[in-house]
Amino acid sequence: MTNLISLTEADELLVSLDKKKCPWCDGNSWVMRGIPESDADSKDSIFGLRNIPTIKVYKDDNNLKATMNVGVENAMPMIVVRCNDCGFIYLFDYFKLIELSKEKNKERMDNDNDKA
Repeated sequence: MTNLISLTEADELLVSLDKKKCPWCDGNSWVMRGIPESDADSKDSIFGLRNIPTIKVYKDDNNLKATMNVGVENAMPMIVVRCNDCGFIYLFDYFKLIELSKEKNKERMDNDNDKA
């Protein structure tokens, strides 16, 4: 079973990584954009993630049409990080951040064991 990480832990993980300058404006002030009602420290229910739905674009009678599927099987939960200077947005896959968090925790435990 995959353990969830809170939005606060995701933010701390992203801050601990080598932050890059904004590719648009060269700014370096970033903020994670959660949903205001979200409990950033909850690990039981992560409310505040964004989702990228599946969109199908097609032509019908020379008209451009689109359908969108937002079902659970198509969900890709994302954490949105925005440049405070210009608004440029990075999207991070929440499940990949869980993996990175596990790796960082394992490295930390291994280092603690080596010191003991």
